[in-house]
Amino acid sequence: MDRQAARDAIDRQDAGGLDRALDGDWHAREEGEFLHSAAGVLMAGRRWEKAAAVLDRLAEEDAGGRMKRNLCRNLAAMREHRPGIYEQLMSSGVDNRYSVVASATGHPTVLCRKGDKQVGLSPNHRPVEGLAGVIGSLRAPYAAGEAMALLGVGDGYFLNHAAKNPPTLLLGGQQALYVLEPDVHGLLACLMIHDLSGENGPIEQKRFQWFVGEDWAESLRRRLLGDGMLPLPGFNVSLGIHAPEMVGGVMEANRAVVEAYDELNAKVKAAYEGFAWTDVANRLMGNQGDCIKPRVGLITTKFSTVLQYSTADVAEALEGMGFEVRIIIEPSAYHRLSKIAIRRMLAEFRPDLVMQIDHHRQEYGDLYPPQLPFVCWGQDHLPNLKTVAVGKKWTSADFLLTDAVPTYVNAYGYPRRQCIALPKLTRDEMEDVEPSADAPVISFVSNASHDPRRLLEQKLDELRPAPALQELVGECGRRILDVYEKGECVPTFVAVRECVQAAQREMGLAVGAQEMEHYANWLSHPFNDALYRQQALIWAGETADELSLSMGLYGKGWESHPTLGKYARGPVAYGRELAQLTRGSRINLQVVPFPCVHQRLLDGVMAGGFFLIREHPVDRAMPALLDFLHQIGMDSALHSRDALARLSGADRERFVHLAEAVAACTKTSELDDPVEMARCFEEARIISPGEQIVPRFDEVAFNSARALREMIERFLNDPKAAERIVRQQATSIRRRFTYPAGMRRVLDRIGRLLSESVIKQEGLAA
Repeated sequence: MDRQAARDAIDRQDAGGLDRALDGDWHAREEGEFLHSAAGVLMAGRRWEKAAAVLDRLAEEDAGGRMKRNLCRNLAAMREHRPGIYEQLMSSGVDNRYSVVASATGHPTVLCRKGDKQVGLSPNHRPVEGLAGVIGSLRAPYAAGEAMALLGVGDGYFLNHAAKNPPTLLLGGQQALYVLEPDVHGLLACLMIHDLSGENGPIEQKRFQWFVGEDWAESLRRRLLGDGMLPLPGFNVSLGIHAPEMVGGVMEANRAVVEAYDELNAKVKAAYEGFAWTDVANRLMGNQGDCIKPRVGLITTKFSTVLQYSTADVAEALEGMGFEVRIIIEPSAYHRLSKIAIRRMLAEFRPDLVMQIDHHRQEYGDLYPPQLPFVCWGQDHLPNLKTVAVGKKWTSADFLLTDAVPTYVNAYGYPRRQCIALPKLTRDEMEDVEPSADAPVISFVSNASHDPRRLLEQKLDELRPAPALQELVGECGRRILDVYEKGECVPTFVAVRECVQAAQREMGLAVGAQEMEHYANWLSHPFNDALYRQQALIWAGETADELSLSMGLYGKGWESHPTLGKYARGPVAYGRELAQLTRGSRINLQVVPFPCVHQRLLDGVMAGGFFLIREHPVDRAMPALLDFLHQIGMDSALHSRDALARLSGADRERFVHLAEAVAACTKTSELDDPVEMARCFEEARIISPGEQIVPRFDEVAFNSARALREMIERFLNDPKAAERIVRQQATSIRRRFTYPAGMRRVLDRIGRLLSESVIKQEGLAA
């Protein structure tokens, strides 16, 4: 720093010259008079960052210096992140109605002159106590992340608190806040009290939507209408002196969005007048050449771990097939999927078909035209799908893609014709992935990291108000734990449910069937699911330790596991990072209490990863039953009764044995039939006659600690053998389970079904 040049620049009120003179080395501290004078010149020249840096040099910080520094930092942040508001602040002129004063507790607050009265913006002139009161009154909606409108900024305490203390929401969601301040000068006073700059401040955080000045209400209305996915303010926080008259402006903005949604309905109806399934069917099946591209709308959400990526992969596959695609997804963590955004897509894009993973048309009321085909891909068997009420509402325009068609047809009344068997799908990216250099030798990826015993303790504690249920769940949990203590396992939901039923009979407890089913589901997942997976991981860990091999468990929570925590490597991002890890690991583990042909294995093999698979009974039982039906010429049998009616002697005995093995793996209700399930698996390409569930399954499937160790040693010593297996499995998966292959099968089927519906309707009309 050139001190003399700096003093000369101060005398000349030359902000540019002073800025240059202050560059270079400083003394540790400078006298306050010089620093305040320098800061004043820099502020007059709107050099806010440099002025704030100068005020940081004060040896003894005073209230005036602190307020100036806060203002400088905030204005610098406004200029960068909120330039429109910054210009309003700079052009606001002088207004002496607002003043910053010390409150009754010594904390700074704001006074506003209203007429001949001075109004304090802190309750009882105690800002910290006022903040605590506001926080207490908003505890539930704030914790839930409900969008809120701040009616004025007041003296800024709540605004500052909300920025630095966001609620923790699922899957990285953020709370949206609307900062509404009609008086620019009130905001300026607030900017002197608090440092609102930086990544943790409300100026930089995009989830804060700012509307300042007299036109705040109209600006809010335009923003909500224009964005379409900003959540409407769910509650108001009155902080400023104009709050009472601002309520109407917020209500009017919300009302405008609702009215716009209703107005779009007429446009959607007009867009789908004359909508013909024949044309859609031809486009889906590629019967109209290149003249008209089929259009597909895809609905998904950022707040999922996998579904948004699966939707993007569907879009890529469809675009590769010549389709036009539009995805509706929240653009940020503070946005929310909204009906108005979907309805706009319908009106403007006019899709021939809409698809959404794990959700169906009936959840949206009258949002979708009834004649528009809607495809629900049920990747997860969630409560919103597993209900008879939904199955009854299924129409000829509704389609369910699932790997459990018989369950939805038999248990929930979905029409069989509208259910299409489809498993999870994967990308074809084997040649596109570089292996991670720091990958461990053995890897496993899952969030099934909960300590099962701790899970059981927590559940029993929750059930204290229901002693019968607590006793039943506790007994079943202990029985399942005993099985694993003996080195055995409970591999299926069927076995878990049988355990619950047996315990209930033996104990004579009065527990309803619905409650029993609910807790059988809980005991199966997450409780037994964790036990089943972690048993195999303990086997792998023992081998890794004995052979001095590195092993990594990737996912949330492994670091807290009492025995497996030492292998924890933290979460791994889905997509390329996971693919690189998989390809870099010599041994990947697939351990699931259901068919092995699932997302992790499919994605991993296509990334070039070699997997050892824990053998599950269904992996052998299903192919064995299908092979038998094929061998005896019963490819047309769709139900066990079809086979039993035609079989006798040894063939009948063999069929019964194979069917019972499948039922033991898959039967979730008395209505489930083994042959129906096998046909579903065949339709989904999970199994094929004469083939193992994946190529070379016998060589990579283990069912004990000893078998796992032998396979690890074998393939570490013979990497070429592992490479050959990966290539063969990738070829099979590419043919059966890639997105282009799966989507082509599905859309051809939907096209045929729509054509058949048209023919049927025309026949009835005739």
